[in-house]
Amino acid sequence: MGHSHYCVNKKTISKRMFGKIAKDCKTLCNKLDKTIQIRESYENQTSKPIFNDTEILFNGVDDERHEDFWLTPEKGYSDCKTAMKPYDLLVMSSLIAFKVHAGSRIKVTSDGDFEEWKYAIEFVNDTLKVSVKFEDIVEKL
Repeated sequence: MGHSHYCVNKKTISKRMFGKIAKDCKTLCNKLDKTIQIRESYENQTSKPIFNDTEILFNGVDDERHEDFWLTPEKGYSDCKTAMKPYDLLVMSSLIAFKVHAGSRIKVTSDGDFEEWKYAIEFVNDTLKVSVKFEDIVEKL
């Protein structure tokens, strides 16, 4: 099953800003329902996810994992196919946090529609005390 999210960094993001993004992503990870388990990567299921000023890296656990979600502050492209597994909520939430901080410096697109993003938007708005809408985050493919 394909369900993918895409992010283009149009410009390199400063380490300071990326550190703030990583901090928000870690906050979101810590607020997830405890039934959603997150680890570092597909290959490394024993380590905690990475949230720092040079990278954000995580995946689900065991049968609930798919492709790694990996962001860096560098100019470039990243994508993550989640197959709508539970960690998809943190993937979407992290992209929202990235967009909140980086604004027009990044472009987020997704196979998911508003209904699939709705809970992530509510989760981020409630957890980070922001007010974002779907159209503020995701551009059409």
